[in-house]
Amino acid sequence: MNCPCEVIRDLLALYLDDVCSKESRTLVEEHLQECAECRAYFAAMQDAEKSTEPVPDAESECRKASSLRAVKRKMLHKQLLSAAAVVLLLAVLAAAGIGILKNTTRVVSDTQSLAVSMVDGSLVGRLYGSEYQDVKIKRVSVQENGQKKEYLFYSVSDTLWDDLITAPAMLSEYVLCPKEKDADSVDAVYYYTGDAVGLETKTAEQLEKEILPNAALLWEREE
Repeated sequence: MNCPCEVIRDLLALYLDDVCSKESRTLVEEHLQECAECRAYFAAMQDAEKSTEPVPDAESECRKASSLRAVKRKMLHKQLLSAAAVVLLLAVLAAAGIGILKNTTRVVSDTQSLAVSMVDGSLVGRLYGSEYQDVKIKRVSVQENGQKKEYLFYSVSDTLWDDLITAPAMLSEYVLCPKEKDADSVDAVYYYTGDAVGLETKTAEQLEKEILPNAALLWEREE
């Protein structure tokens, strides 16, 4: 079918964008085979279409790449800050935990870790496997069978922190009675963790019945 060039040229835009019907496409192609002017017109349309395609802008691409690097740097910076914040938080928590453990004292209950001896005229206590924090001492004088008896009752405290860090070979010493306080007149040293209030007012009989069964004899003067 012989179709006017004006109609074909109206269809060329649809043909170029591949949005025309199958019948229109066939009609355009048959006309282009026969019409040199329309072929030239269509070739010009194709060249114009190619010239309007966006050409990459080197400067624009550089800006995009620079912007991408900046975003990556910001992300890395945020990640480093987050990691540093986590490390700082853990350090604060660890320091707080250590502080609590160091300030939490408890009375030592294992008498196997305790010892008492006379050293250069002074009574000295020893705590094995820990470091003592506090020592409470009561000196009691009683009359027993018409004779005066001198007893020392004491307890020692350490901290929960010592349980975690102190080696079994650790040894800490403390003076229970110095030579200047007549340590040589003490007859016995007991480890006592009970209520020591009023202990010095007890009679020998009361000590025998109420206190000594709950105390551990750690040292006794040789006759």
